[in-house]
Amino acid sequence: VLLPSPLGLDVEVTAAIGDGFPMEAVRGRLLVIALSGTGVAAGRPLVLRRIADGDASRTQVWLGVRTRAELPLAADIEAWRAAGVPVVVCLSQPGDAPDGDLFARGYVQDVMAARIPAGSLVDARLFAVGVASMVDALRALAPKLGLASEGVHTNH
Repeated sequence: VLLPSPLGLDVEVTAAIGDGFPMEAVRGRLLVIALSGTGVAAGRPLVLRRIADGDASRTQVWLGVRTRAELPLAADIEAWRAAGVPVVVCLSQPGDAPDGDLFARGYVQDVMAARIPAGSLVDARLFAVGVASMVDALRALAPKLGLASEGVHTNH
């Protein structure tokens, strides 16, 4: 709608929906960021803030995409990794072989359940942004990983 609109067109903009993510409250703590779908857009500023705050090594990013060909922000992901942020790209569709430490096969919540030891995230926080099925599954998984319900923040 905006691209073909004439210059000078008045556009109504509303305030952001929701409270956002409590970045100050997670400073210095382990933060797990799970992203999928359009939620990937929210991940970039979260990770950049963590790097700027000196918390890169205390940040994990779990990114869900269907295939390697659909990988968004490839240059950003490499920059995050170079800054010390561990990133796991979870491939939900068959075809691409997972290899190395960057790519894994499965949905974000399933890969996290397989790779994160039970009870190991007691002092961590989780920011989950993406499709409802992932967010709901992560809420259900959180207690098994040691996350208290107040430590889980989502976009819906």
